Amino acid sequence: MAKILIVEDELVIALDMADQLRDAGFEVVGYAASVDGAVSIAKFAKPDVAIVDIHLHGELDGIEGAKLLRRAGVKVIFSSAWDLRKEVVSRAMSVEPVALSR
Repeated sequence: MAKILIVEDELVIALDMADQLRDAGFEVVGYAASVDGAVSIAKFAKPDVAIVDIHLHGELDGIEGAKLLRRAGVKVIFSSAWDLRKEVVSRAMSVEPVALSR
């Protein structure tokens, strides 16, 4: 069973996503609204995959956070309903995510 970390700044969305993933049989190891929180959880929980929103609380966005998670061996799926301009998508794809979803 894959261990999943949710990195999402909207609590309602994070909780709904966690419920849906658990119902589908995945193990959700936690959720964070910022890169700092995500990196902290990832150090201890060792997720296989992180579902990362591009816009997060704090100084770093989800793309920068994904770079840190990838360095720790965590696969990344981007999920964002916001800014999918060409330059944002290009930055996101440079992280080599598993997927980019809207």
